[in-house]
Amino acid sequence: MGAKGRQSNRPSGRGRLALILFGGLFVALFIIFAATVGITTPTPSAGNAAVVTGLPGDMGNISEEEVERTIAQQVAETGGKPPKPGEKFYYRRMSVAMNELTNALWIEAESEDMGITVTDKQIEDELEKIKKQSFPTEAAWKAFLKKSHLTPEEVQRRVKLQVLNTQVQEQVKAEAPIPTEEELEEAYEAEKAERFSTKESRDVRVIANENKSEVDAALSELEKDHSPANWKKVAQKYSTDEGTNNKGGLQPGVQEEFLPESLKGPIFAAATGEVVGPLKVENTYLIVEVVKLNPEKTKSFAEAKAEVSATLTEKKQEEVLAAFFRNLNSKWKDRTHCARGFIVEPCANTAELTRNPEASPGCYEAHPKEPVTGCPAPVLMNKPALPGTISFAKPGGEPFVQRSLPPAPEEEEGAAEAPAEAPVPEEAPEPESSGK
Repeated sequence: MGAKGRQSNRPSGRGRLALILFGGLFVALFIIFAATVGITTPTPSAGNAAVVTGLPGDMGNISEEEVERTIAQQVAETGGKPPKPGEKFYYRRMSVAMNELTNALWIEAESEDMGITVTDKQIEDELEKIKKQSFPTEAAWKAFLKKSHLTPEEVQRRVKLQVLNTQVQEQVKAEAPIPTEEELEEAYEAEKAERFSTKESRDVRVIANENKSEVDAALSELEKDHSPANWKKVAQKYSTDEGTNNKGGLQPGVQEEFLPESLKGPIFAAATGEVVGPLKVENTYLIVEVVKLNPEKTKSFAEAKAEVSATLTEKKQEEVLAAFFRNLNSKWKDRTHCARGFIVEPCANTAELTRNPEASPGCYEAHPKEPVTGCPAPVLMNKPALPGTISFAKPGGEPFVQRSLPPAPEEEEGAAEAPAEAPVPEEAPEPESSGK
């Protein structure tokens, strides 16, 4: 092929120039588009620890001052001085504070998206209820505020958060599907044996005493007259069983499975009204009389339907609520960007946190000079609150408890996948900082 043929596939100088210009134009347009739609990572402004994008005005800012005040409020509950940056336990305290502040902001923001609002009257009523339940006097309330380092504005926000959280949960739970008749019947059948069946039992009268001579005397009196009136006199006189000696010895609903072997036969084989004894169980002598037979009974579906419906409805509400909070955490975490020194689990930019500030340097060295006995996780894990546990006194709520994963079915052993939402482990309690 000639030179002319070989050159036919090459762009001309003018063509190359056009490609370069087009490439430069594309990059410029991309930069303009990125700036317009916000592809660039938001950075908290000076003095702020985090920013949540998409919120009006300053609503999305969490200031460094808020973080430090929240740390001080944490420490105030147990006494001592708040740790300073670089001191022991500061990162842990800061992490808890950031979790509390971001979660509170997320609830407020999500409430706004859901159209849920709280009036000043609702806040005032809730605050009065809190004070009435937990603080007997106005002096006690003021002492609590002083000890907790809470300003009136912070009190208002915490109460508002509590009311919002309640309303959010109520609205979400209202969206849970109503159990169908088929689901109710399935739930009833699954629980019928354990929950809606009462096993055969006996109502018995009993006299118990470690002194055999007194039991013999009691038996002698009951053989003459075992009427309820005489049982009451004899039981008060001779029985040392505090649970029954003032009730004529009566103990209702005794089930065979809960009896020692030496009593199963005498009680469940005895005829009604037959006085049996003395019977020895370990160091105690007994006299018993069966006064009533209670046959096994099972509630019908119609009788148990209301109870089954309430339980299944609550279960569906909990499932919907759990899914809502998972989505809420994912949604708002993607919009939460934290400043250097304040990056924790709720932040979208956790990848920037390469090591735990409280960890020994040896935790990150291939060949540490000094042996390391233990290393913390690079990022402290978030502790989302269980639905319904956020309160004024505990704005962080109750964390999800640690529990083991369910075992994989035998046929899938070795191939089972971890659940998408693994439970968050509890952290071991830390010793309090003395501030020295």
